[in-house]
Amino acid sequence: MFTNTLLERMFGEEGFQSFRDRALFGLCRYTAARISEVCQMKISDVFLPSGKVKSEIVFRTETTKGEYGQKTVKVSPDLRALLEAYDVPEKGIYLFPGRHGRSSINPVSASHLFKEVCDRLELHRVSTHI
Repeated sequence: MFTNTLLERMFGEEGFQSFRDRALFGLCRYTAARISEVCQMKISDVFLPSGKVKSEIVFRTETTKGEYGQKTVKVSPDLRALLEAYDVPEKGIYLFPGRHGRSSINPVSASHLFKEVCDRLELHRVSTHI
């Protein structure tokens, strides 16, 4: 079972090493979204054209399992802080671009990042919600 202490370790200095990773997994944490949904997010789903974080995040129908259509989730103060610390890519449309910038980060790659943190913190039997 994840406790607040474990989550704070994951999101602290000994856990995710970049603002990008904290924003990526913070979206999962604070919205209960699957990693596959978060990986496909576009900048416009989260940020206004001015660069400010929206008050509600949009999960487009094509990124969810499609059962419920588009959904929105209010941005909590903790999630807002993680998103504001992240340097949004200046080029492209994806919030979390893949290695070559042509598409979004692969959910399997994101899961590997998560596993590395869990291994470093000696957390066992933990996985992403793909």
